[in-house]
This record gives sequence, structure tokens and C-alpha cells, in this order.
Amino acid sequence: MPDLRKQTRRQRAQMTYMMDVMRRLEEDFHSAIERTGRIPAEWYEIAVRKGPGGGGGQRRA
Repeated sequence: MPDLRKQTRRQRAQMTYMMDVMRRLEEDFHSAIERTGRIPAEWYEIAVRKGPGGGGGQRRA
């Protein structure tokens, strides 16, 4: 990521705008996937399951 302190005011504004657009695009992708049901229900169950191998937001080394 560029050093914002070395950028002009206009460059910082454009960077902020680009980051906002990227966040919105990512949200649009995720909402489209959820609306169309492209992720199987079983995957969701695995992601929220607690315990060994059950996801739950924990990463294994």
C-alpha cells in the first residue's frame, strides 16, 4: 500500500474512493453468491460447526 503521507490531497482522495469501490464490489460479489445459492448448505454447516475440523473461524497450522 502506498505511503499516504507522501501523497497529495487529491491522490489520497482518489485512493480512498478506490478502496470504497473495491469494498462495494466485494460486497456485491458476496451478496450475488448468497442470493443464487451457489454455496452448498453443507459448506455453511461446516463453516459454523464447532470442534475438530469444523471450521468455526479457526485456522489450522
